[in-house]
Amino acid sequence: MGYRRRSVLLVLVCLGTGGCGSSEPEGLAPPIAKAGADRTVEIGQVVTLDGSESEPGGSLVYSWTVTAPSAGAVVVSGENSAVSTFVAQVEGVYVATLVVTNNGVDSAPSRAFVTDAAFGPQARGRAMRSRPPVARRLRQLLE
Repeated sequence: MGYRRRSVLLVLVCLGTGGCGSSEPEGLAPPIAKAGADRTVEIGQVVTLDGSESEPGGSLVYSWTVTAPSAGAVVVSGENSAVSTFVAQVEGVYVATLVVTNNGVDSAPSRAFVTDAAFGPQARGRAMRSRPPVARRLRQLLE
């Protein structure tokens, strides 16, 4: 009798908590998005974002979003492709975020920070060189 009661209790606990398994489809680990390295660009430059190193390769679905440093909108070309582009039009730090999906399972977001050369610490003189770059500070805040 004791064995049967424990089995029933286990089934009830699993049903009462929404199940004992994970919410991912069985056997699928979430993919890993890789938005690429942080970089510095010039205003007016076309920026290429490359997420092709995301794992596992193959039939991933890509979703890029880019946040502008000011209230302006960023036009992203190829936002649903491994490789995407946009034009850096204003001074500041752009945040490019990539999420990849594999068989309905989303990755955690991966971010690449794109800083224009006029805004970066190189342009601020010797005192700024000893401080961490703006992109690194933003990354620390977002993580």
